[in-house]
Amino acid sequence: MVGTVSFSTLLICRVILGAGGGPGVFGGGPCDLQVVSDEKRTLPTAILSQGSAFGVILAVPALNWVIVNYSWHYAFGALGIVGLMWVVAWLIMARKDRW
Repeated sequence: MVGTVSFSTLLICRVILGAGGGPGVFGGGPCDLQVVSDEKRTLPTAILSQGSAFGVILAVPALNWVIVNYSWHYAFGALGIVGLMWVVAWLIMARKDRW
């Protein structure tokens, strides 16, 4: 998506993303809550819910700046890079006994 793409490519990628998302998409889904739940369920659930809202608060101005100064293609790439960084952080910090 960082390069030049057509509308049909964007549409196909969006359909694949939606099909692969399942119940864990966009924070707060059943799979997300299962991962963070422990004996004290209210605290992890509250952190997960707040994190979803806080992420939007941070991302919107940053992505707007990237789109205005570069293009939406670069914003797409920036989200991909941040997503990969999050995966690495998750793999380092996640508890192995939950897998």
